[in-house]
Amino acid sequence: GNLIKGQSTLPAGTNRFTRLITRLVPEKIAAGIKTESCDYDYTIDSSYDLSGLGFNAYIMHTPGHTSGSVSVIIDDEIALVGDTMFGIFRSSVFPPFADNIPELIRSWKSLLETECSLFLPSHGREKTREELNTCLNEKKSLLQLI
Repeated sequence: GNLIKGQSTLPAGTNRFTRLITRLVPEKIAAGIKTESCDYDYTIDSSYDLSGLGFNAYIMHTPGHTSGSVSVIIDDEIALVGDTMFGIFRSSVFPPFADNIPELIRSWKSLLETECSLFLPSHGREKTREELNTCLNEKKSLLQLI
């Protein structure tokens, strides 16, 4: 949807401050953040193997931040997770914006099912399996979702 329309929407806030931001930013301004529109070649419902392109990697669907969020799993050791995690705060991987928190938590669980030991978010420092597992357990018990 957004790729074809050439727009970028702001996901929902996950804490008091970011919820305030999403309320204060009028939808027309957020919808007005335009990028060049284009069509897509592939959609990824679960995973997409990149070995045919010469990479020991695959793309994994990790929705939650947005419905189309993906992570790249390299050598089953490192995960490029984008905004599925946030690396700014030492004690959490929880992002400040996410459209679907239950999906986000399920995506974390899926990432822990890989053999990856290092997770690289778009913002902040790398995160470890232990940090992800700790945050998953905190959110899982808080939301009683998984």
